[in-house]
Amino acid sequence: MTVYNHFAGKEELFTEVVNDALEQALGRTMRAMQERLRSGDDLREVLTATARDWIEGLVQPEVLALRALITAEARRFPELGRAWREQGPDRFAGPLAAALDARDDLDIPDMELAITQFYALVLYPHIVHSAYGDRLDPRLTDDLITKGVDMFLTYYRKGRHTPHPHLP
Repeated sequence: MTVYNHFAGKEELFTEVVNDALEQALGRTMRAMQERLRSGDDLREVLTATARDWIEGLVQPEVLALRALITAEARRFPELGRAWREQGPDRFAGPLAAALDARDDLDIPDMELAITQFYALVLYPHIVHSAYGDRLDPRLTDDLITKGVDMFLTYYRKGRHTPHPHLP
């Protein structure tokens, strides 16, 4: 009862738990990514290091358990899903978009699509496998990250992107 005196209800309490858990899991990663971007580190290295940090934070047992709880409760409490996105993937989207947009050697016509593609290459396989209790082995994790970053940067390199002939 004492805990509820500090919050308007369960939803607010759960949202605060989500925010706190993701800050613990990803806060350091966010700060490290921003520092790497400010220092002018090579973009490939920034993306690779950030992806490694994301995976390390998101595959922690307590984060996986919280993600499973949110997935189960998101229909009843949509604010939980929104909080997860805001403190997880959405939190990184703005700084990543700004860093990618500032590059003269990249041509990214749809930044939202590009960020989602980047997540799909390096992060989402871990989320999918972890939902079933599996953890990808270190070699595959490394390949997904390094080759995913390379694929992403190669695809969006200026002059390399040619539209599909059947798409507008």
